[in-house]
Amino acid sequence: MREPQEGDERDPDESDVVGKREASHEEGAPLPSDSMPDPQADDERATSTLIYDPLAGIRASVAQMQIPLAQMVAADPLAGIRASVAQMQTPLAQMVAADPLAGIRASVAQMQTPLSALLRGLAEQAQNAFPHHLLQQLTKAKRLLAPENLRHLRPTLWPWLLRISAKDGVCLGWAPRAEIVSALLVMRTSQERHQLLLNHRKEVVDDSAESLREVDHPELLQYVKLAEEAAMCIRDNRDAAAQALLGNVLDSCMREHGHNWLTEHFTNAQFLGSGSHKMVSGALATQAQIPFLRPAMLGPYLLVASLKNAFAGSPRQSTFNRHLGAHKAAMGNYRSEFALGALLVTQALLRQIDGHLWAQS
Repeated sequence: MREPQEGDERDPDESDVVGKREASHEEGAPLPSDSMPDPQADDERATSTLIYDPLAGIRASVAQMQIPLAQMVAADPLAGIRASVAQMQTPLAQMVAADPLAGIRASVAQMQTPLSALLRGLAEQAQNAFPHHLLQQLTKAKRLLAPENLRHLRPTLWPWLLRISAKDGVCLGWAPRAEIVSALLVMRTSQERHQLLLNHRKEVVDDSAESLREVDHPELLQYVKLAEEAAMCIRDNRDAAAQALLGNVLDSCMREHGHNWLTEHFTNAQFLGSGSHKMVSGALATQAQIPFLRPAMLGPYLLVASLKNAFAGSPRQSTFNRHLGAHKAAMGNYRSEFALGALLVTQALLRQIDGHLWAQS
């Protein structure tokens, strides 16, 4: 069959059919198959207009991960730990600010109230039973007992102790300390004993100063002060000055209080004169009349034994002599051993007079 050519006349019926098809298409009727769109052609056109991104999926995943990561960075990862520490610190700060010993103090305060009342009651009862002046006399009377530094010695050693006091011109009552006294008793000569005291100069001065602090009667305070100054001189190796000062203290104290003490303490003595030397000699002579030396008399007899040479009128001396030191200035009359002897004698005299004066009052 021949194909229609351009210029051929179209059958009127065929024209009507084409017109009907176009009208039907305009009204929404489906196009015939030869006029349907090509899907492959559409994909090719879309592909030609878009750029293909092979990493798009990875980027999308990373973007999804970055959102919670950014939230974590923006937040405080240690917030929980800090909150826990803060909760712990609150009671700790309260404990530090509070007083951990408050309970103990409160308990002690509760105990002190009845205890104080009890002690006050006991003190009032004791004061009523023992008046103050009686307690004071008992305390001072204790000073008339055997010196503390000699209580470790057996009574069989007392005669030897008295002989050393008279021969060396030193009183060993109350000072020096017991260890030095024991060391002196085993030595045979005065020279050895004097040297031992010099070797322990500091200890002898300290012990004498401690003994002087026990003297507190108002009438003796000026003598105590001067004796303490002399002790400081001996400590500084100014022995001659100390010896001269102690000689004057010893003489003044004997004149003011010593003679009364001798007459009241040595009631059996026969005093052949009013001078210090004769008073001391009369008191010392009573020792031969005593069959047994009581502890309370050990200190007084040691003192009068050492005072015998101190107040003797001898033109020469081998021990401390107050008369030569006061009336004859010579190098041989001032020695270091004499200064230590004068200090020991003076402190012993003041201790005895102090107890005597308090007992009288």
